[in-house]
Amino acid sequence: FGQITPMEIDILFQLVGLHSHSGRLNHTDIERVAPLEEGAMPYHLAETQRPHAHETSRSVWLQAAESAYRFTLGSIAGATGATAVYPIDLVKTRMQNQRSTGSFVGELMYKNSFDCAKKVLRYEGFFGFYRGLLPQLIGVAPEKAIKLTVNDFVRDKFTTQDDTIPLLAEILAGGCAGASQVIFTNPLEIVKIRLQVAGEITTGPRVSALSVVRDLGFLGLYKGAKACF
Repeated sequence: FGQITPMEIDILFQLVGLHSHSGRLNHTDIERVAPLEEGAMPYHLAETQRPHAHETSRSVWLQAAESAYRFTLGSIAGATGATAVYPIDLVKTRMQNQRSTGSFVGELMYKNSFDCAKKVLRYEGFFGFYRGLLPQLIGVAPEKAIKLTVNDFVRDKFTTQDDTIPLLAEILAGGCAGASQVIFTNPLEIVKIRLQVAGEITTGPRVSALSVVRDLGFLGLYKGAKACF
């Protein structure tokens, strides 16, 4: 189509409008304006084979580079989002896990979310809001990246030539993406939660990620993984 000038297209529209009120062009009309050279493929066959030829011409290295690019973008997006909302996640975890203070029967440690945030800031400082952030970053960046990469990979395999994806393929892509990230992120999620609530304990040795892994063991790191599937 690059050999057809805008003026020729305009003239063609005017001529087609005399015979058809729809004003639509087809390949036959274009061939009348720009006749094919000897040995050239007809326009309708060229357009039909163009998507397939583009897909087969892509090398394995190019597809791997695209996957790496998507993985990197997903990692950056996931890490940025996790850092921004982490203080809220810490307050939420402590509110869900809160217990009585021991001073009076039935007295809770936090009155509400604002009281929880105030006590964290008072007794643990500003960086107390980011306790356990490192396991979260280690987990959330690959989590988002794996989900996006697997989802895009499955979607690409089921995309038809007219750029549509069947509904079952959409569901399969989402299921594969979610299942693939659970295997990697569930241990890191448990470590993160243990570190988040460890700030409430003022006595005893300091809790670290390594000590949590040592106490739970390999199988303990996958507690609750079935619910994620």
